[in-house]
Amino acid sequence: MKKITIILVFTLSALINANARQEADRNNVLLENDTKRSDILDTRLSAYTAMPTNLWQWHYGNISSITFNQFYQSGEFKTVDDFSEKYGLAFESEAIQTIAEKGWVFHGKFAFKSSVNKSADFNMFYAKSAVGSPFRVVTQRTGDFRVKHYGLVGGLSKYLNDKFSVGAQIDYKGDLYFRTLDTRNEQYNLTIETTGSVSYNPTTHRSLSLGLAYYYHKTTNEYTNNFKTSGSEYFLYNLNGLGDFSETELDDHVIITDKNPKLLLSYFSGEKNKLNLLVSVYPGIDKWNNKITSLNSIKTKELFKYEYLNNNFEGSYSISKNKYELFNKLTANVITGNGYEYRGTAYQKTYLYEGLTSAYSTDLYRHNKKLFYKNKLGLGFESIRKKDMTYAQEMKYTNLTASVKTGYFIPVNSRNKLAIDAGVNYKLNLDYLHQVSAAASKPYTTNIAYNEMAFNTADFIQVDGEAKWHGYIGKLKAEYKIRYSYTKPLDIKVVNSYSLLNTNTMKNSLSASLNIYF
Repeated sequence: MKKITIILVFTLSALINANARQEADRNNVLLENDTKRSDILDTRLSAYTAMPTNLWQWHYGNISSITFNQFYQSGEFKTVDDFSEKYGLAFESEAIQTIAEKGWVFHGKFAFKSSVNKSADFNMFYAKSAVGSPFRVVTQRTGDFRVKHYGLVGGLSKYLNDKFSVGAQIDYKGDLYFRTLDTRNEQYNLTIETTGSVSYNPTTHRSLSLGLAYYYHKTTNEYTNNFKTSGSEYFLYNLNGLGDFSETELDDHVIITDKNPKLLLSYFSGEKNKLNLLVSVYPGIDKWNNKITSLNSIKTKELFKYEYLNNNFEGSYSISKNKYELFNKLTANVITGNGYEYRGTAYQKTYLYEGLTSAYSTDLYRHNKKLFYKNKLGLGFESIRKKDMTYAQEMKYTNLTASVKTGYFIPVNSRNKLAIDAGVNYKLNLDYLHQVSAAASKPYTTNIAYNEMAFNTADFIQVDGEAKWHGYIGKLKAEYKIRYSYTKPLDIKVVNSYSLLNTNTMKNSLSASLNIYF
């Protein structure tokens, strides 16, 4: 599989970059402001790639980029199962190529990240669920991880005629987590999502699109009997609902699978000012199995399942004027889920999850300006509820975030430019509830839940700064960025004898990256 992936990556990159170099001069005209390149790829591209046929609407020109990134993060303002220190390297290559006379648009991306993650308690399954699933295997013993991420995206759109276009995309992600303090403790994640879509264009600058995707995810965790010895730190705990922790004699493998269809709908309009609306609906089932292996037989027992409905909305509106350019983006995600435990002959409901997150941002670019050349305003909202029906434990919190960012642009000469950006992000807890009953003395409650509530309900402020140089490496455009952020809690609302957080804890993040554009 790795050999096939490598061949696909280099073949796709070679084809796209070969054509993209021929368009370098055209790119320089379409992207006259160098500072917008990374922002376009980071914030605007998703409006086109989420629905593959929307690639035909791409109007920012051909872009090919290679990014090298080094990062470091440290600090104790975190959940107990997160890490006190992280550092590593990342590589990313991405390109968009338009062949207008043939009616084709291609998009390709390859990413690799390797990191060392130190000092996390109660962490055997490294990656937390993104959809609210509570099922995890944890241990009290402190652990370090070495982590590797792989990603490959290939998408295309074909303009058939004035009324119809089609598109397809494949998104592959692979992760390896290796717990270095415990021999042979490994976790593998594999995610593959394939999408096909068709667009109908009632007029020249309007399109209605329908997409169907198939999502497949598998997590496999393998560990040895190192944990099945005396001492509480060596025991494995199986979380099958909030607060429902028990010492378990799970065998060598735990397997989680999730494979389901996804429906996508989108609307795109505008010639100079562009509006994009995208809705996706995804009903999913996490199935938790324990694979029991012996010399003579292999059987799989399904222990738990988590059924959920994931609803996503993304909308963006860009305004282009002679003196400025404005890009607005709104996202919302609603997840409802129920967890079940298999008890003898049937499943019994043990867990409830409700999650709402939303974010709004507006980016203002002022053409030919130095001071406040780029300005960004962001607002975020989250409301999360988790309830365990076995031990009557409930966690609920609602937060609001606000951020502002601006910068100063310094043209040194015709081949070199500098930009200095600064921003502030503030989080305010609006409301929270944490009720425990029979779960009050459970290891999850005393060691994880109290500190998770403390972290998620804390008010904090984050300040960050970024220095960017734009120039050339030979004939290639280059961007070098150094970014630093500092996060400090202002108020910790959940404090008790189990608390690890206080207002003296903090978090530092530092990264340096080199972007090369073809």
